Amino acid sequence: MRWAVAIGAGAVAVTTGWGLVVAVNPHEPGKPVSLVGEVKAAGDLKFALSEALPSAPDGKGLPRGDSDPSTPEFGGHQSVPVGTLTVSFQIRGNRRTPVQVTDITPEITDETPVQTGTLVVFPPEGSEHSAIELVSNLDATRPVVRGPTELGVSWFSGHHVELTNDENQQFQIIFTGRLATYSFRIVIDYTDGDGDRGHLVISDRDDRPFRLTGEPADGRYGTVYLPNYPMDSGWHACGSWEEDLCAR
Repeated sequence: MRWAVAIGAGAVAVTTGWGLVVAVNPHEPGKPVSLVGEVKAAGDLKFALSEALPSAPDGKGLPRGDSDPSTPEFGGHQSVPVGTLTVSFQIRGNRRTPVQVTDITPEITDETPVQTGTLVVFPPEGSEHSAIELVSNLDATRPVVRGPTELGVSWFSGHHVELTNDENQQFQIIFTGRLATYSFRIVIDYTDGDGDRGHLVISDRDDRPFRLTGEPADGRYGTVYLPNYPMDSGWHACGSWEEDLCAR
């Protein structure tokens, strides 16, 4: 059984069970599946650094700055999202016969202790919803990408995303992690019309791995910065404003 869902830039056929394999033209150039546009990675409301940034004596703390909001930089140090990282990307089929996406998995390239030097808190903002929303827990022994209501089973164990020529599919995957600081890439497995298997690797900007860190077990950081209002005035060290509630 197969059905088509009109989503985003093209129609995508999602199949279950066995499908008909049709030979492809061997002269078709390029990879069967490719990335379309930019990969977007965004943390939630908290970002951590391994270094404890000093508190400003004037109470003004950190300036807003012009760094990338997905992994903002403070004091010359790159921060890491805490707890949650949402990665959005779009892929395209490049064959006249369908290419089936059979799995998506995180490939952890490095694991270090959680970052406890500095915590910077952002105010809440609106969120975007993509065509296919999935989740993945990096703390698992073998992390998989699953549906939001599924437990421990890959979403692709019951679904295949089928892309024909020039058809696109948007994915949004929410990665979580509490136990360590993770560096990882996203691996997309696929099978082309000839039955040949391949994979596409998704990375962050400049071909760097994505990064995500957990919170310290005792909830304590060397320094905590809270947002000023309005936000264009930056952050202040927790405790420098009378109304701040800070863990000691």
